[in-house]
This record gives sequence, C-alpha cells and structure tokens, in this order.
Amino acid sequence: MKEFSFIILGDLHYEEDQQREMVKAFVSFNEIKPEFLVCLGDVGGYTHPGSQQSFDEAKILFETLCFPTYPIIGNHDLEGLEFNTDEENVNAWLKTFDKELPYYSIEHENCIMAFLSTTQFRTNEFCIHEVFINQNQKDWFETLVQNNQDKEIFVFSHAPILGSGIRVIQNIHLMAGNAYLNHAHNPETFIKIVRENANIKFWASGHNHLSQTYHNTISKINQCLFCHTGVIGKTTRDGLHHSRLVTITKEDIKVDTIDHDHKKIIPGAISQQNQKSLQNLKSNLSPKVRKKDPIIGALPYDEIKNYLIINGSKIVIHQNTLVEYNLEAEGPLGIISTDIPDDAYLRAVKDELQVWVKDILIHKFKPKKLNCYSYPGGMRIHEHPLGRKHD
Repeated sequence: MKEFSFIILGDLHYEEDQQREMVKAFVSFNEIKPEFLVCLGDVGGYTHPGSQQSFDEAKILFETLCFPTYPIIGNHDLEGLEFNTDEENVNAWLKTFDKELPYYSIEHENCIMAFLSTTQFRTNEFCIHEVFINQNQKDWFETLVQNNQDKEIFVFSHAPILGSGIRVIQNIHLMAGNAYLNHAHNPETFIKIVRENANIKFWASGHNHLSQTYHNTISKINQCLFCHTGVIGKTTRDGLHHSRLVTITKEDIKVDTIDHDHKKIIPGAISQQNQKSLQNLKSNLSPKVRKKDPIIGALPYDEIKNYLIINGSKIVIHQNTLVEYNLEAEGPLGIISTDIPDDAYLRAVKDELQVWVKDILIHKFKPKKLNCYSYPGGMRIHEHPLGRKHD
C-alpha cells in the first residue's frame, strides 16, 4: 500500500463574519496537499443551521480546495427552517453535495472509507439533536464491513460511539442524550461491531467543539483508533482551533494536530498494526495553553472501583454526580443526578436505585422508559422553532 494522508475537518458552523479565518484555514489545507478532506458535518452557523444557504456556503469553501472533499450530515444540518420534513432537508443536502445517499463509501489504496450521516431531527423521539443512524444505514455499514474483511475500514461519523473512550461534554451532550451515535437507541451496538471486526482500524468524530489537547480525544480499543476532531471557528469551547492530519502507511496510522492558532502541525499519536496501545499518546500541547476548560474533570472510563450494578447498569458517584454506565459498552450513558454529597453511598432494592447518607435515604430512582436510570433531557421538537413554525 502506498502511503497517503487526509485532513479531517470538525464542525464548521460557518458564519459570514468568520470568512477571513475560514479562508486562511482552507489555504493551509491546500499547502499540506493531502489526498482528500473529510468534513464531519454541522456546516452552517447558528444563525442559519441546516439551511440551503449553509450548504451553499460550505460548498463554495470546499471548491477552493485542490483535492476532493467528503462531507457527512451532522445534527445541526437538519434544522433548516425552510424545510418541512427531515427528508426534504436531507434531499437538499444530497443535491448540494452531489450525493445519492447520505451514507456512502470510497476505496483508496486498498482502504475503505465509510461515511455515516444522521438523517433524523424533527422525528427524533427524545432529544431532537440525537445523532441517529437508522436501520437501513446500519445494515449497509455492517454489510460493507463484512464484505471487505481483506481491507482496512476507516469510519467517519458526526458524534463518537459509546465505548470508544472519547471525551464527551457531560454537562451538555451526556445529560441531553446526544453525546453518542444513537444515544437513546441501543448505542452499544456500534462498539460491538468494532470488537467483532478486526478490519475496522479507525473511527473519527467531531460534535464536541473541544480542542485536541485532552488525553482522551484519542483512544484505542482493541485494533481501532478513535479520534476526536476540534473546530476552526468561533464555536470552540476552550479557545483553541484544531483539525486533524492523518497519515496511513503499511505499518501504522499517524494522527497529527493542525494547530490553526499557531499555524503549525503538532505530531500526535501513532497506532501500529497488531498493537492495542498507542505511541506518543500524550499531547504535545500543555493544558496551560487552553484559554478555558469547559469540563471540571472528565468522567472515568477505566479502573472504576466504587460502583453498584443494578438492572444491567453500572452506577458510579463521580465528583458529586451520579453517572450511569452501559455495562456492554463500558462507557458513561447518562447523568442521573448532580447533587450527590461526598459521603453518599448506593444501595439496590430490587430495581430501585437508592442514595444514602449515613442512615438517611436522600434519593431513590426507578428505571425510566428506556429501561435506564438516566434519561435524555435535551430539547424536544415542540421546544424548537421547527416545532412552533406551524402553530
């Protein structure tokens, strides 16, 4: 296999007042000269997300590049006010970017690049911003993986998958129920596919608007390297502006950071074939560089010592927060409560989760509609301008 590289662009959220910064970033992409660029979705700014205007603006930017661009659909790409249905919104995206389907694949140097897109917004049952992969798309993806066992699979989705170990925004996405692909619909199925198919080598996502300085913006589970990508615009949650440069060789996958603030490429992690660990995993950017940190410490993934297993879930108290973990995926599924005292402990009485302090019962929780104790708390369609449009 011949060595090649590609760039990953996180949530674009283009606004006209950011044109100068965006153009500079795209000029730097041309200077790097990769084989192609992948855009992880959410192309429109918050003043006009999911609109035809947002798609057209992104297309104009993509056309300035000297190499192909492969976009996918993010949750904000489906909230265009001029469209009455998700299908209309998706079709406008397809027409703009000349795609037959919102999900597709390409082959490059005996590698398969699989692009997954969310296709629901108005019809999402719980949080409308859930990044949802429907059954047809999931079946297509599993068939693609099964039919290409002799090739390496690289996957791109807007949100990360549960069980990947990738950092999520616990006070926003985790509480809302849109931190992962299909967060409220058996999200553990994707990590199961990864575990069962050694040809899946790489999975990239965005969605969080965090820089790439945190240790858990990149991870490796079995044979698969998971990679979070930051943003280049004003929607950054910690003040830094990053993209990814990925280089593929016969021996390894190298993931570097394109630092748009300092106009340089920072060497990153190296994932070697047949090894479950990463080299150079620690970020070369000091945490002191960050202007602000939106998270008061990330949720633990490994080595959880104090927990309670109840009704198929692992319950953990972490920094005064009661967190529910999915046992199969081994990742945090949701937030149950955020006011747990330091000296609290847990009890299970049948399927009732109880929180005690000394000999006093202070909280009790029963499984909810999704058969879990945490519950998607994000925006429903009736709370969104789309839901009020025809009132």
